[in-house]
Amino acid sequence: MIASYLRLLRYVRPYAAGLGVAVFCMCICSLTTMLYAFLSGPLITGLVTGDASVLQSVLAYVPSLRPLVEGDRYGVLRVLPILLLAVALIKGIAYAGEFYLVRTIGQSVVIDLRNDLFDKALRLSPRYHSEARKGDLLSRFMHDVAVVEASVTDASADLARNALQLLGLVIQSFFLDFKLALLSFVVVPAAYYPISRFSLFIKRVAKESQVSLGRLSSLVHEALHGMRIIQVFSAEQRVARRFHDEGQRYLGIMRRSIIARGAYSPTMEILGVVAVAGLLWYATGRIVSGELSPAHFVSFLTTMFLLYGPIKAVGKLSNQIVHGVAAAERIYEVVDAPEEITDRPGASVLKSFVECVRFEGVRFGYSPGEEVLRGVDLEARRGQVVAIVGSSGAGKTTLVNLLPRFYDVTSGRICIDGVDLRDVTLASLRSQIALVSQDVFLFDATVRDNVRFARPQAGEEQVREALQAAHALDFVEALPGRLDAQIGELGSLLSGGQRQRLAIARAILADAPILILDEATSALDTESERAVQAALDNLMAGRTAFVIAHRLSTVRRAEEIAVLQDGVIVERGRHEQLLAAGGAYARLYQMQFADQDGGVEAIARRAVAAPGSVC
Repeated sequence: MIASYLRLLRYVRPYAAGLGVAVFCMCICSLTTMLYAFLSGPLITGLVTGDASVLQSVLAYVPSLRPLVEGDRYGVLRVLPILLLAVALIKGIAYAGEFYLVRTIGQSVVIDLRNDLFDKALRLSPRYHSEARKGDLLSRFMHDVAVVEASVTDASADLARNALQLLGLVIQSFFLDFKLALLSFVVVPAAYYPISRFSLFIKRVAKESQVSLGRLSSLVHEALHGMRIIQVFSAEQRVARRFHDEGQRYLGIMRRSIIARGAYSPTMEILGVVAVAGLLWYATGRIVSGELSPAHFVSFLTTMFLLYGPIKAVGKLSNQIVHGVAAAERIYEVVDAPEEITDRPGASVLKSFVECVRFEGVRFGYSPGEEVLRGVDLEARRGQVVAIVGSSGAGKTTLVNLLPRFYDVTSGRICIDGVDLRDVTLASLRSQIALVSQDVFLFDATVRDNVRFARPQAGEEQVREALQAAHALDFVEALPGRLDAQIGELGSLLSGGQRQRLAIARAILADAPILILDEATSALDTESERAVQAALDNLMAGRTAFVIAHRLSTVRRAEEIAVLQDGVIVERGRHEQLLAAGGAYARLYQMQFADQDGGVEAIARRAVAAPGSVC
């Protein structure tokens, strides 16, 4: 826990100067609090007994007040309100300065931490994001960072201030009476054990509660995104039960936390009362014997009462910091996650694509011992359209995902113009690749911002030309606001075909020489598919394109079709050649177009002849 908190405090280093001023202000607050306690004894005894000599002797040490107190035994009592007012004013200014500085630094630290977390999330590979629960990641960004924020901005500052006050008051108590102070602090070692046990338990429960909250967030995230599926299958009660069960689990965790936190303060208070009772019993005997003056005892007693507040606050704030450390450790799990895909030392910048993309003996598996691709060899020359077809699970999307290095090959290599992709920088590689997939992602922004995402510096005329080439300009012109129209989260205000054409316009504007089309038309109706296909034809013109499609009608014009089966390319050639060969491609084609050229009748005749052969 200490290591995690010290790591959190490393974020404070850039703000060391401001923190130094804040600590100075805390010291002023501590000294003024000590002054209140120190003056209380002489003041109270002076008011009660009429003897202000003790107070007079104390104030005589202040040069500016010496003329006012010399020769006037009781007039010193009239000076004290002015002194108390001055102390209060100094303390107020110091507290305001410390409050502003510490909380400003705390907010800056939290922003830096959140930025580091976000930057790391952007660098993590698709494998990490596919395995991580989105709701849990969102919980770390929002809830855990908020807990850390409270720990850094509020708890740490209050803990430091109270710790300084505690230190000052302890020193003052020994200065007033060594024996009384020694007796008072016998209870501290006894109190340390229950405090440490409470802290460890609360930290463990805090971490469990944050994990449970992450699961709750994940369930909400899934439900909101899959609401139509939940409702169409009448699964509302089943999904609600999962959420309710997780809520009950969270409630059980919080009950344990509440019990521990509820027992903490009474335990501290009982220990404090034990200390005061013992003190009173011991001090009474010394006052009666004349060994201890009433004024010193009142000052000492005031000091001890003032100690109670910081001690209780330190315990409470320690619990808050424990929660912050538990949250910080969850954040560090993401920040420290290994970056699977990185630039090699000495990686060069990939030159502009000229000749060909080549897959050479490529093998890949998402987990050890389970290969998805097994020795794939494939070549696409500049300007060539290569279609990759096959049944679901054959490895088509996996194959093209290796090209922009979303994953790295297990063995073999992928080259662009003879250069291994792993020997060039990621930025230079991906700048030459554009992607249009079935799952179109658009930002909750304007049409212009979405199209310009790959080239933020593009002018309006270039955006319009890209939209025109994507067959999207007509519907964009009809939108309220045109290029400045907001399209909603994930493009929710647009139809599927419109979203796809905006994604194509984005790829056209990117002007990358290598293009990946991953099922770009599979989720569209016939009319939308026709418009999108026309846009794709414009997009592919002059580019090297890797096209994945279940609908074989969309790949007929490809210059080469590669048939992938169980991670191996079993056939390759043009559409007519593969049909004539009567192999895997011909079987796939026949399955999709069985209703053409008498196919349905042929299947029906076979079913009548052998009814058990058709399921």
